[in-house]
Amino acid sequence: MHPRDIRDKTIGMLGVFFRKVLSTYAPMKILLCLAFCVWLIRNLNNSPTPSGPATVRNVTNITHSPKKAQVLVTYAHNKLITKKMPAVKKPVARPTRVPLTSMSKKLLGRDFFRDVIFPSTSCSGRNIELIICVPTNRDNAAVRDAIRLTWGSYAWNGNRLGLNTTTIKEGSMGEIMIVFFVGSSSLVSSKDKQDKLFKEAKIYGDIYQADFIDTYQNLTLKSISILNFVSLYCPNARYVAKIDDDIYVSIPVLMKEVKLVTKRLAVESHNKSNGFLTTPKFAWGFLFRAASPMRKKNHKWYTSLEDYSPKFYPNYLSGTAYVMSGTAALSLYEATLKVPIFWMEDIYVTGMCAAFARIPLIDGTRKALFSIHKRSEPTGCVFRKVISGHTYKPIDLITIHAQLNSPFLKC
Repeated sequence: MHPRDIRDKTIGMLGVFFRKVLSTYAPMKILLCLAFCVWLIRNLNNSPTPSGPATVRNVTNITHSPKKAQVLVTYAHNKLITKKMPAVKKPVARPTRVPLTSMSKKLLGRDFFRDVIFPSTSCSGRNIELIICVPTNRDNAAVRDAIRLTWGSYAWNGNRLGLNTTTIKEGSMGEIMIVFFVGSSSLVSSKDKQDKLFKEAKIYGDIYQADFIDTYQNLTLKSISILNFVSLYCPNARYVAKIDDDIYVSIPVLMKEVKLVTKRLAVESHNKSNGFLTTPKFAWGFLFRAASPMRKKNHKWYTSLEDYSPKFYPNYLSGTAYVMSGTAALSLYEATLKVPIFWMEDIYVTGMCAAFARIPLIDGTRKALFSIHKRSEPTGCVFRKVISGHTYKPIDLITIHAQLNSPFLKC
């Protein structure tokens, strides 16, 4: 059997195997099985692939992008369906337009971002309850695999198997979608690493890569690219979450709590306007109030008076993890076209742009739902009633998720 066929069948069966393991084996065996899944996918991804037409699984829809013929692929009815499609065309390697230095005080046009890789998954024609946007480094493939197998598995993303949202017992809702956002480093000087990303994107269909240099100083560009993507290709999403790749997120708790926040804000808005209940604009996460700029030049977050002169930053949400209504995301994107860029992305997006667009910030530290720190030991018990924790390694994500979903968990 050809390596591609072996890979396709194996990936298709992993989800079924994963569900059976959760309901059958002891917690330690669950952890070992998850670790084996990560190892298996990483090794299968490196299998040689034939040239010429690509073989894809279960073609269900063609995406709506006018620039590219994209393919949305899904796994359905536990059947493997193959269909020949044109091979994915690799973009011509070229230097990026954005320098290594900060883009502070500049304004971006609507056509600033040029796609290098566009996800095959699409919001078109789907009832998207939540789109999870994960900024990640191009070379962090192992981290992305761990997310796909753990908290990201609640997403149903076309050509890979995820746990459908019906597994979240918080009432009826739409689908969850996940997209990883990547910068370009140097397409010319790192062809091998870029080729690996092309292969990964072709398998999973959940990667968006733009052609700006991916540095800490340019993280704001990555956050703007998220808002740009949502605005253009997923404006129908009810909620948008921006989650860093070293975070564990309890998706069931997030969905339960965000609905409560929405209901409370909708009722307040209804009482004020005597109108109909609608999804209000808001952003929700770990709230910082009256934070001062760092003026020490050798500090990681040093900000000069030239870049920002006021004594305090506007209130803002930690960029590690926050959730906003879809309508708020659209308004924030419009604000980025009018508010000059500031290099600290969370202050810029959820502080400066949110203030400009008059988006209310909701403090998610109540009940300690959001955390900017690591929550003691990586265990399932820690995440039963909270949303996020920070600075976790891939093995931590697997451990937490296995324990949290084990029927034998006792806290």
